Amino acid sequence: MKKSILLISIFVLGLISQLQAQAVYATSAGDKYHKKDCQYVKSGDVKSMSLDEAKGKGLTPCSVCFNETPAKAAVETKSGVKTEATKSKADIQKEAEKTKLVEKKEADKAKAEAKREADKVKIAQKKEAEKVKKEAEKAKIAAKKEADKTKAEAKKQADKAKLEKAKAAEKAKKEAEKTKLAQKKEADKAKIEAKKEADKAKAIKIKEAEKAKAEAKKEAEAKKEAEAKRKAEEKKKK
Repeated sequence: MKKSILLISIFVLGLISQLQAQAVYATSAGDKYHKKDCQYVKSGDVKSMSLDEAKGKGLTPCSVCFNETPAKAAVETKSGVKTEATKSKADIQKEAEKTKLVEKKEADKAKAEAKREADKVKIAQKKEAEKVKKEAEKAKIAAKKEADKTKAEAKKQADKAKLEKAKAAEKAKKEAEKTKLAQKKEADKAKIEAKKEADKAKAIKIKEAEKAKAEAKKEAEAKKEAEAKRKAEEKKKK
């Protein structure tokens, strides 16, 4: 009997040492530790740790992955050796539901946090897009103002050039009219001067003709007088 108890004790101690050395897994919000392939550590914020570390944190074994056969709890016997007591099926189900509820809460919490982060990113992207849109509209308005300013300046310069051209044309026209008037005055003056010279020459010519006529008449009279004198002398001689 003692030999059997000793063998059982050695087996239990060996099993406990093996379990303490193996790695277990737990979620940040869970109160259970699990095996690597447990369905409750397939997703969420899962951390790996030693069995001793898990027990040190007050975690208890998962009633699913650590109980392929009906769950067992260690209890002290009168002889001081640990034995195993089988839990009821209702207790196992209750613990499984509790663990599942905790895992669901953790998953919902992670999902809500992810949604908050996604919404936050979406809002930031929307704000950035609105900012870019506003900057683009601002740049468009500035470009339009600059284009309108350039267009107005070009029109102003064109109008100025057109006015200068019109002024130059008007000035040239006035200068031409002034030159034409001066030429007309000069022509009229030359015409008057020529008429004066012609009238003067005509007057001189008339005066000379009259003088020549007077000279001719005087000569004719002198000749007639001389002829009469000669005749008178001849008559006197007879």
